[in-house]
Amino acid sequence: MQSRKGRKNKNHSFRLRRNQQGASLILVLLCMTFLGILATILLTATMTNYRMKLVDAKTKGNFYTAESAVDELKIGLEELSEHSLQKAYAYMLQKYSVTPESERPNLLLRKFVANLYEELAEDTKENQSKLKELGILQRYLISNTMDKVTFLNSEDIIVVRNYSDYSVTLKGVSLCYKNGEGFESIITTDLRITSTYPIRLIGAVNYNGIYYTDYGIIADGFLKKEESGEAILLGNVYAGEGITVKNSEAVLRLQSNRIISRGNLTVLDRGKMIVSPLIGDDGEFQNSIWAKNLITMNTMDYTASTYEPTTYFDVSANVYVLDDLTMNARKGNVMLKGTYYGFHTNNATLTETKGTPGGSSSISVNASEASLDMREVSKVWIAGKSYLSIPKTYGFTSDAGGMTPVLSGESISFKGNQIAYLVPGDCILGIGHNPMTETEYGNLKLNKPGFGVDMSVNGKKGGILLEDYLDSSMPYQSIVVQYQNSSGVTHHMVYLYLNFRNSNAASDYFAKYIEKNQAKLENLASSMKLGSMSLKKGGEFLGIRNTGNVLSYDTGTLSNKARSDELGYQIDSKDEYLERYEDIYSGKYNGLISCLDENNNTVTVTDSLAERLIYYKSDDGKGILGIEEMARELGVDKVYEKESVGAKTDYILVTNSSGETVISGYDHQGIIVASGDVRIQNATFTGMIITKGNVILGPGGHVTANLEYSKNLIEQDEQLRYFFKDYSNEEGITGTFGKTILIELKNWKKE
Repeated sequence: MQSRKGRKNKNHSFRLRRNQQGASLILVLLCMTFLGILATILLTATMTNYRMKLVDAKTKGNFYTAESAVDELKIGLEELSEHSLQKAYAYMLQKYSVTPESERPNLLLRKFVANLYEELAEDTKENQSKLKELGILQRYLISNTMDKVTFLNSEDIIVVRNYSDYSVTLKGVSLCYKNGEGFESIITTDLRITSTYPIRLIGAVNYNGIYYTDYGIIADGFLKKEESGEAILLGNVYAGEGITVKNSEAVLRLQSNRIISRGNLTVLDRGKMIVSPLIGDDGEFQNSIWAKNLITMNTMDYTASTYEPTTYFDVSANVYVLDDLTMNARKGNVMLKGTYYGFHTNNATLTETKGTPGGSSSISVNASEASLDMREVSKVWIAGKSYLSIPKTYGFTSDAGGMTPVLSGESISFKGNQIAYLVPGDCILGIGHNPMTETEYGNLKLNKPGFGVDMSVNGKKGGILLEDYLDSSMPYQSIVVQYQNSSGVTHHMVYLYLNFRNSNAASDYFAKYIEKNQAKLENLASSMKLGSMSLKKGGEFLGIRNTGNVLSYDTGTLSNKARSDELGYQIDSKDEYLERYEDIYSGKYNGLISCLDENNNTVTVTDSLAERLIYYKSDDGKGILGIEEMARELGVDKVYEKESVGAKTDYILVTNSSGETVISGYDHQGIIVASGDVRIQNATFTGMIITKGNVILGPGGHVTANLEYSKNLIEQDEQLRYFFKDYSNEEGITGTFGKTILIELKNWKKE
């Protein structure tokens, strides 16, 4: 019995263990299943989170493009609003005298609101109405944006006018931007348009000339600093022909709200031009420079080791350059702070796809041991591309001589990059190198057996597919350059340069070239002893807008910000955003060089701003005897000279002399109107100088503008007043436009 019982218990124990093992196995399987499900859930969640972040990132990028569309609307509406304000101003001039005095201050703004509302609203009888037509808004989008933007509520946009705060509001503007991948972003907002301030009204006397009395110097010629020592200008300056500083000991300091020239700002031979900043309440620079070119150059040799690099330009301002910044001075540095706009976009059109050198803004460092420092420039616009200027002193054609331009693909470049634009030697069959002798080129031109140019060779050998970028009808251009050796023997070399299809192709080619040849270009920069080309650092620099490649070079390393493809070029070589601003800045520049008013760009540009302001010539219709005729009748050059002594000494001079008028020895205040040159040396002159000649600042020459002083002096001196065209004794009104339109975004919402 015991034996069987024992066996029974043993079998029971075995079954129990087996059951326990089965249960454990099931538990393990359940755990593994749970872990598998959990892993699947986590993986799915991770992928979902990744996709959501990807979509969110693309949506954010998409949103910024939609935001740009709103910015384009603002720019367009600002133009429309300024046109309405100009019409209101003309109306005010007609109605001013018959308008009750209590209503005059608001006359302009009421008419502005009425004009703008009439442009936008479908029904002008009520104070709010539907938008007249969607095309009013669509026409302000550049074509690349317009293709991707839809107005979601075109039938529901309401225009509201409000005479209590003189505003017009577009309510419920909702637009959707969809990119090529189907990602959408929606922005809904109201746009409230007001005039920031009315035109300043001046009764009793009509004195338009007030707007230029804050200029210390208005000269049709040059402002020159060509002698040793420091000269200072406090106040605005207009120098028609340009501003030059030339002398290793010469320093010109400018503290001006406006520096304007039809010509160039040029510093030579280790001189220095310093432009001090004028900072506004918002911390931004308020002062600006408007000029054709900024140039450094030498007329002397500064290669000796005893010469250290010198800063030629030290500029803190908002700089607007029609053409180029060109650094030709060896050991000549340029330091810029503020903003920089090279606003000419190359003049490329559908018919002139390669543009022209004169219509292309770029920055070129052409000198060794020279540095460009733009690390403190917050916004850089370089709208065009550089051109190589190859001397053509000998050729096979009758037009030999001068310089031959060769299109390149950079907005910022340095000398030596021209190697990228030479036809590779492998493509020149029978010769194998570039440049070549005249004899070799002759064999090429005569199509002798074994000689020719085959651009496809480069791509077949693993290089760039040149035929993708070149003008198929004329893929290269030949330039003959004349050389003379130490023995005086003249010989010639022929260079073959790539001829691109258009300027976009040139940019795309160079971006590809630098990818494959960065080390070669860095070695070239090092051998040239290039100092540096420095842009703002710290994360991605979003302040650059360019149509070509932007090179920077520091500590031996070359980097490139290639032209961004996302900008959307509709015409070869054109960024339409830059093109629009080229029109705006060109208009402002023309207004400034014509009559010192950036908003008055309808006036024809003339060589003499002084004659636009002063009666140098007689006006028989108004009974005005001009300075020139008065000088002839009196038989003297000084038609009016006055020095009044009292609490202060005022000096007034109106002269037709073609010689040099010199102010020196002691301090002066007053007004000088001259036909020839005016020199200020070892003296401080406070007031205003207007001349058809040059203004020369000698050693110790300081000029200080004083708006109220100059204005009051003209108003108080009847004989001086006689020569100013903008003065009249007739009752009336006048005023000046500033930045008069404000567009605010209200009830902003994005999805």
